[in-house]
Amino acid sequence: MRLKSELLWGRQTAKRSSDLTTSPASLQECLQNTTLLSVWEDNSVVSDIIVERSQPIVRRYKVPVPGGFNAQVRLLIPPGADMSGATKYPMLVYV
Repeated sequence: MRLKSELLWGRQTAKRSSDLTTSPASLQECLQNTTLLSVWEDNSVVSDIIVERSQPIVRRYKVPVPGGFNAQVRLLIPPGADMSGATKYPMLVYV
């Protein structure tokens, strides 16, 4: 089977009115074959570094704000943080 590599560089478009993306039909045909041809880079060095590091605890909340809206809030809590409230931590807010 001849691989049409030029079709693998297709463009995906997304509309704001939906979460769906569309691709050219020719690109979809090429992607149906899921055989691994090669690995460009496996990032083994980066993977080893990440495994050694502790990851934050992620908590998501909806917080009511003026105007009848709910703000989507994501807390990144350090590993080993004291959740009892006895220890105070600084907080960064991104808006």
